[in-house]
Amino acid sequence: MLQKIKRRQCLESYPNFPQRHYDKSIDEDIFNYPDIVAHYWLRLEAKTAIQRKKSLAIEIVKLYKGLGIERLIFLCDADTTWITRNSNKRTDLKQVVKAVEYLKNNKIGVRFNGGVIVEMSELNDFIKHFYVLTRTDALFSYYNFIDESQSIIGYIHYDGEVEINPINENAKTKFLGVVHKTQFIDANRKGTDRI
Repeated sequence: MLQKIKRRQCLESYPNFPQRHYDKSIDEDIFNYPDIVAHYWLRLEAKTAIQRKKSLAIEIVKLYKGLGIERLIFLCDADTTWITRNSNKRTDLKQVVKAVEYLKNNKIGVRFNGGVIVEMSELNDFIKHFYVLTRTDALFSYYNFIDESQSIIGYIHYDGEVEINPINENAKTKFLGVVHKTQFIDANRKGTDRI
């Protein structure tokens, strides 16, 4: 079962979460991102979206278990709901319907905009559904995840690449010691650090 945490409480408990809000006076989004010591983009070799979804779930679990992390907290950088009107009304794509059902079965309703705490035992299933929504719904975006000690910020892009940003040197060292035990490879994005 997933555990919900109200948005305000989540931000108070985990202030390192990246945040974004729209400022009407300057007609721009304002971004707040904590200081980080490294910036990595990872990818997996996969031929199909279904294969990528399964591999992504397996390898993220492997990575975070290797780091000794027991749970992750997920939160959108903007004040938006988990179940968007796009996803809630879709009936044409079975995977999206299942992903929305998964959230609803875990008491994440159409108005919920807070954080979701995911235990390692549930992370594989969660990531599969989460990635379907990330890949298919443009309104469902910019959900970051963080461990309870707030040492690493993660993000899953709609193309299946994973952004990892250690906040301190200890987290960076641990990450570099574990990432090579997974199937993740460097995405070689310009301006990022190499694993």
